[in-house]
Amino acid sequence: MQRTLSGIKLHPAGQTWDESKPKHEKSLREIFEWADENAKSILIHCEPQKCDIPTRFEKFFSEYKSAHVILAHSNPVKETAEMLNKYKNVFSDTACISKEDLKLLREKATDNSKILFGSDFPVSHYFETHLFGKTHSLEKEYMQNCLNGL
Repeated sequence: MQRTLSGIKLHPAGQTWDESKPKHEKSLREIFEWADENAKSILIHCEPQKCDIPTRFEKFFSEYKSAHVILAHSNPVKETAEMLNKYKNVFSDTACISKEDLKLLREKATDNSKILFGSDFPVSHYFETHLFGKTHSLEKEYMQNCLNGL
């Protein structure tokens, strides 16, 4: 049986990507080229910090149109919606975003079918219950917000 990758995850801050360095730029091009040539997915960890914003790799989204890009965590929402609306090959997920941010994302995105359900469960559950003493579950209301209209 031949085994192939379905995609790859990039964590810009965790992997200290710096595309201003030629070696990093070359590696990123190779990753996006592989995904583009093989119609594979690239999941990119996104957060509000400058090193993890959704627009950071925008030049690759436009150049490698057959690569399926998923902006994990849809954060920040404004920039995520901008990328969803601008590029056919860019999607986002709902993992670890609040109900309010999900509502805002659905309002700002012109095609809600590009928003993928993501729970990051049980990791979030562990931190919420064991570190912060909160109860947490895949609330029915949250799931409905994710699924309604998609």
